[in-house]
Amino acid sequence: MGGIQVRFSRRIIAAICGLSCLALTNLANAAIIFDTSPGNTGQTALTNLSNISNSQNFATRFTIGTDVNLTGMDSYSTANFAAPGQPVRVRIWEDNAGSIGTINTQINSTIDTTDVVGCGTQVDCERRFALFDLSLSAGSYWVGMSGVSFQLAVYSASLSGIDTALLNDLTVATPNFTIDPFLRLHGNATLQPVPIPAALPLFLGALAGLGGLGFMKRRKAA
Repeated sequence: MGGIQVRFSRRIIAAICGLSCLALTNLANAAIIFDTSPGNTGQTALTNLSNISNSQNFATRFTIGTDVNLTGMDSYSTANFAAPGQPVRVRIWEDNAGSIGTINTQINSTIDTTDVVGCGTQVDCERRFALFDLSLSAGSYWVGMSGVSFQLAVYSASLSGIDTALLNDLTVATPNFTIDPFLRLHGNATLQPVPIPAALPLFLGALAGLGGLGFMKRRKAA
């Protein structure tokens, strides 16, 4: 009898975990949703551009086909231009018919990781990854990441099909800049929550099924 109750309890815990842990798994396994890195484009950097929040910085246009939760951003340049812990600013602008529009969000973050992931064959290349959390609806936006009170230089090249704006702080100086930063955006498709009234019968039904199994086992044991 006691053994049946223990097995029954374990099944309940497993069922609860199966429902609740799915979201955590998806959030942990973020995908690359936009990628102009040297490794993905196969392009060689033409120049290393000055990139600082309250001076010259850049915004690049990107499009997402579904609602997403952005979890981080990579920027690329020569090594030793940034170190973990240094402050960066991530900005998202609305798209205005292919031009940069009003600012949507400004996030203060820090460099989390520096390595060579996504550098491909680019010589003297370093990735700087900043972690953040932001939900965006499907559509087109502009994004940029720049150093706060330090120079977060950025490798750039002429990339086909990529639109970039050169900024002076938040003011657009050159809407259609001729070279484009190497960057990547990390994120997941946004999980659509199941309403409690709809999910509750499913959960109670699963519990009832497990209870029935326990009852049958007790009858056989008797």
